[in-house]
Amino acid sequence: FIPAGVIIEQVETIADKAATGGTSFNVGLIGMDRSTVPTNGATGFVNGALLATVDTLGEKTILTKGSTGAGSYVGTVTPSAGYITAAATGTFTDGLVKVRIKYRGVAPIAQ
Repeated sequence: FIPAGVIIEQVETIADKAATGGTSFNVGLIGMDRSTVPTNGATGFVNGALLATVDTLGEKTILTKGSTGAGSYVGTVTPSAGYITAAATGTFTDGLVKVRIKYRGVAPIAQ
């Protein structure tokens, strides 16, 4: 869950188990109703991160505003609250990726 009105400072992806098979992946938001995707929500945190960024155990990528693979919410204020969601492109056959979203509040935080 990510609240509305927070600034996304950075997103980290860490390969806990080397990924194989797929092409890329996205991490974003889905609304509190679990069906509505906000504008740019599906790729808001990670947008098309390539397999090469998570194909080695322990590989870590830090995404900041403007960096390759950073979603449109990185470096901005989240437009709405929602649950974190992920989607893969291609068929991943193995792997485990941890995603850390670092954010800070700006007054007031709405939910």
